[in-house]
Amino acid sequence: MALIAGGFLLAALWSFLATELGWGSALASLAVGVLLGVIAALLIAIGSRRKHEMPSTDDLKREVEARVTLAADAAAAKARAEAARVMDMAETKAHALMDQASYRASKLASDAEQKVFGTVRETARAVGLSGQQPRPPRHVFTQPSLNPRPTTVGSAGMAKAIGALAVGITLAAKLQENRRRDGDHDPDDLM
Repeated sequence: MALIAGGFLLAALWSFLATELGWGSALASLAVGVLLGVIAALLIAIGSRRKHEMPSTDDLKREVEARVTLAADAAAAKARAEAARVMDMAETKAHALMDQASYRASKLASDAEQKVFGTVRETARAVGLSGQQPRPPRHVFTQPSLNPRPTTVGSAGMAKAIGALAVGITLAAKLQENRRRDGDHDPDDLM
């Protein structure tokens, strides 16, 4: 519709120039042709201006390489952050387990020590080494033909032996606990 309207406007312009102004058909056609030629030249000049240059193959390669490098750096940074988070979580859990194991070992040693000392106290009471009323000895050893009456093994010597045994067991448990603490850490791991 616009082209048809443009055609009628052009015909009216030509008629006006040719009859009303008296230019005749040759000058009217020449004027319309020049006008259309100027409009066409303006449209070509405006349309041929480039807004930006088309990138070359090398430009495209450099752009792709830059984007790939940025994406790889971002992915590596994210992976490092995730690995650090997982390592921190594992380290926290390991410390918690080590603390719990250390607590249980100390409690076990303490309980064993209390049981040993309790046994020594009971034995000392049984053989009459404490301030309480002594109990009669449980084990009586007899020598068949040398002495007809029953005799007891030296109660003072037995109490000393049991006390030494208790102290030895306690010291061994504490030393073993210290060895475990010292042996668990490799000095190279701390660096």
